[in-house]
Amino acid sequence: MLKDISISSAVFKIIPSFQCGVNIYRDIVIDDSPGMLRGRMDFFHKQIQMDLLDQSIYDYTGVRQWQQILEHAGLIDRSLPPLHEQLYKNLQADNIPPSEHSGEDLIHFFNLQYETPVILIDADTVFDYVKIGFGVEQDQLQITENHLHPMYGQIIAKDRKKTLASLSGPGLYSRTSRSTTTAIQLTFMRPQLSKESAAELTEAVGNMFTQIHGGTSESRLLRAASPVWELSL
Repeated sequence: MLKDISISSAVFKIIPSFQCGVNIYRDIVIDDSPGMLRGRMDFFHKQIQMDLLDQSIYDYTGVRQWQQILEHAGLIDRSLPPLHEQLYKNLQADNIPPSEHSGEDLIHFFNLQYETPVILIDADTVFDYVKIGFGVEQDQLQITENHLHPMYGQIIAKDRKKTLASLSGPGLYSRTSRSTTTAIQLTFMRPQLSKESAAELTEAVGNMFTQIHGGTSESRLLRAASPVWELSL
């Protein structure tokens, strides 16, 4: 049972304006992406690729701001960049991964649309709690069956037993699939975003997710003034 979702106080000492929008989705159905979503993504991808012919990915405000924030805080991991940055790099290299399912497709769309890391976790893989904080020496993210990535000093989400995700995406055993019915979405807001805009964005992405996947969305914005969401799932 999921008891709470929280942000460690250590994060606010390094990034005082850190905010994370949390959505809990229940009774969802993940399948192939509908034609509407595929068409919108194809158009968006082509538009970005055209833009990247004449500009750098760091000309995108969200990509640049996150790089500056992580660099200033000494949290840059060149081998594991934030998910939104990696997706822009993939588009620049004309390396678009095949669609896995509607949940992943929509999360990738959110990353590109809002220029900020957005991560989706299968809630049934979580033990007791989700805590967002800095990785300690023993924390590792299972990227593939054969690759454990050290997460010391990096921003991660973990439960009682393991690292669930980082800004780069969920771990291998936390990812959603077509059998997922309950999920947790973490939208790591640009710290420059106002509280009101961050709260509106959290609600907006939840509404769009449930429009496509059905079910319900319950949301909360976690920040320094309210870093804990106590719940029962």
